[in-house]
Amino acid sequence: MTQRGFLVLADISGFTEFLAQAELDHAQDLIGELLDLIAGRLSQGLTLVEVEGDAVYVYAPDDRFVRGETLLEILESAYLAFRDRLETIRRNTTCDCGPAGPSPTST
Repeated sequence: MTQRGFLVLADISGFTEFLAQAELDHAQDLIGELLDLIAGRLSQGLTLVEVEGDAVYVYAPDDRFVRGETLLEILESAYLAFRDRLETIRRNTTCDCGPAGPSPTST
């Protein structure tokens, strides 16, 4: 049976480079926090399938959204929350052991 719907894979670009440059203890905590944030935002309308590595995978059946714009609003909300949290982390980082996170153009 063919089913129609939406598949979303939110991937943090620059993740591997970030891990290579950052202090591992800080990097894993930061990436975990950012993935939790993204998963939480995307789960407000989509079904969480998995968080793996630097990616969040969610889906929704075609009939979940009465308005097509709703999906775009969820995606935008997740991206803006990610970008804002990343910027806050950068401003508040006092450790000089490595970068303060992946690029804000990620996800």
